[in-house]
Amino acid sequence: MAVLEKIRSRMGLLASLIIGFALLAFVLSDFLTGGRSILGNNQFQIAEINGKKVQFQEFDQLVNQLSEVYKFNSGQANLNEEIINNVREQSWQQLVDEYVLGDEYKALGLNVSAKEVLDMVQGSDPHPYIRQLFTDPQTQVFNRAAVLQFIKSLEKETDPARKNYWLYIENQIIRERYITKYLNLIKKGLYVTSRQVQKEIDDNSRKVSFSYMAVSYSSVADSLIPVKMSEIKKYLKEHAKEFEQEASRDIEYVSFDIIPSAEDFADVKTWMEKNKDEFFSTQDIKQFVNMNSDVS
Repeated sequence: MAVLEKIRSRMGLLASLIIGFALLAFVLSDFLTGGRSILGNNQFQIAEINGKKVQFQEFDQLVNQLSEVYKFNSGQANLNEEIINNVREQSWQQLVDEYVLGDEYKALGLNVSAKEVLDMVQGSDPHPYIRQLFTDPQTQVFNRAAVLQFIKSLEKETDPARKNYWLYIENQIIRERYITKYLNLIKKGLYVTSRQVQKEIDDNSRKVSFSYMAVSYSSVADSLIPVKMSEIKKYLKEHAKEFEQEASRDIEYVSFDIIPSAEDFADVKTWMEKNKDEFFSTQDIKQFVNMNSDVS
């Protein structure tokens, strides 16, 4: 804790500057997007997946949860930029899977019971995740007793990081079991008859010999092939859909660069002066910035 306090003390000024710039970016963005309300709900919606709105808080919660897992697994207090980007990508992919496949699982009646989870953790054939975590690196032997001891120790565990890590592992195992069941249903639904197989074999093995002579259209004079107007009209009538065209429009436009005016900057300064006392007195700086900034 002493180390953390020392770091916080040294980084205080830098953090204040960064947060100040974040607040400025938010206010400028507010002016440039038509003066949206600071607490408007729309600014917290970051995407729409499968017809459902995705809120920033949900994505941010997943990112924070996975970040803590990475920190616990690596023993590091801070993550570098590359790992943070990976965390965000994994969190986003998890959201997409839940929003897209979740409805499919429910419609098909898929379920992963507590008994299945117990079997994947403590059964005769544990899940590969569990094997990897509890295999002795020296002997490469899976330690089943260590699994039971670890789970039992969680009952008296006071460190939330260990519990969160184990819950994450269980959730990943359950997610993979859902996907496995779903893919198995798709595989079982695909079937090729013996007739289809035989036809494919025959088509690929059949050989035909023939002679032909090619005559280019350009070598035949147009005058040698008379075409009546009635034939042209008949062709157009029979192939009318081939000549249909979608309606089109020509658009002319002028673009203007939206640049903040002196009045805009003055309004920004006024807003910051008005809210600086609340900023310096708040107990939760992170929450204050997230509520007043487009950038987390």
